[in-house]
Amino acid sequence: MGIVELPPATARQLGASLDIVDPLALTKELLENSIDAGATHISILISPNAVDRILVRDNGSGISPEDFHALGRRSHTSKLETIDDLQERGIKTLGFRGQALASANSIAAITITTRTRGDAVASQLRLKHGVGGVEGMNLTSAPAGTTVRAECLFETMPIRKRYAVKESQKTLSKINELLRAYALARPDIKVSFKVLKDSKNGWDYAPSRTATLQDAAMQIFGRELLNQCNYVEMKPDSPNAGDELNVGGGIVLGLQAFLPKLGLDRTKAKAKGRFFSVNSRPIASNRGISLKFISTVKTFLSDISGGHTASGRPSIPFIQINIQCDPGRYDVNLTPLKDEILFAEEEEVVRCFEALCRTVYQQPAQEAHQSEERSRHEVDCSVMLQGVGKHPTPDSSPLGKIY
Repeated sequence: MGIVELPPATARQLGASLDIVDPLALTKELLENSIDAGATHISILISPNAVDRILVRDNGSGISPEDFHALGRRSHTSKLETIDDLQERGIKTLGFRGQALASANSIAAITITTRTRGDAVASQLRLKHGVGGVEGMNLTSAPAGTTVRAECLFETMPIRKRYAVKESQKTLSKINELLRAYALARPDIKVSFKVLKDSKNGWDYAPSRTATLQDAAMQIFGRELLNQCNYVEMKPDSPNAGDELNVGGGIVLGLQAFLPKLGLDRTKAKAKGRFFSVNSRPIASNRGISLKFISTVKTFLSDISGGHTASGRPSIPFIQINIQCDPGRYDVNLTPLKDEILFAEEEEVVRCFEALCRTVYQQPAQEAHQSEERSRHEVDCSVMLQGVGKHPTPDSSPLGKIY
């Protein structure tokens, strides 16, 4: 067979199945679109088998009618114009490639209901499957914001569909964890998750108007777990930051973290997850710089415990780290899901995190050791004083033998 050009429909299907590999990936992309639209309330509804329906509703800015023609078309986006914008604008939005909705439109039937705050009524749009653009439109009543409904996922990919259905319970669990990651990274956004005809898998996060990371962690995980963690925050302008947060090349970092305490009680701190984010963008916990952070914490825990813990190895049932840094100092365009970060000065960023860990682990350990030494010395002195008092030396002060 000679070299031929693939039919456009085949090329779209092949590309879409790489961009969106499963229902979790589609949920993540739609969630990020809602966040980029400025939503403060996002609700997600999904069918039990994870392929019949995924619906994401938000109260964001909505889509302007003049942009309807571009919906679902590959490489159409409002988030950047040239590759040069990637470092400045791409990292300020969670999405930037203009591929997610087009890929979704190639593996599912997409209906969008949207209204901007300037529109009198909402528009319900049916996208041209696989191509993009509007196939049909109706006017309807709906609040400002956007609802995207994806139905019949992987209908033309039977193997992928069967696998997605088989893994549906794992997918629902992963979506729960995904939403927790975004709530920790964006604690001011209200999120609700429901599974049709299944109340057990639902999840809600309802923040106050001024919610912080600590508030989100408390609501999501509870006091019992957080009592087993140290919360530490180092801002670039804080007086105790010193030079530790000044990374090579003039970069200045800010760090927020929940780290496991020394002497962690594993019976009270069951595994709850590992969560990492950079400038409020959640990133994967099982690769890249996240693994280096985990390794650093384990090293400190192991060193301070003398190379062993009560359970035989350091325990990290829960860890959360958020990095704030200068825009343009990392590349997020590494994976289809945009969930990994490549820092230009990665070793310096790790060194900065090591400095944070020293303040959490080494300094308290040293202070505890010094306190123990002082207590021991005071006990020794007390014993000596008691001995002198009981057996006074003639013609001398009871304290005369103490030097």
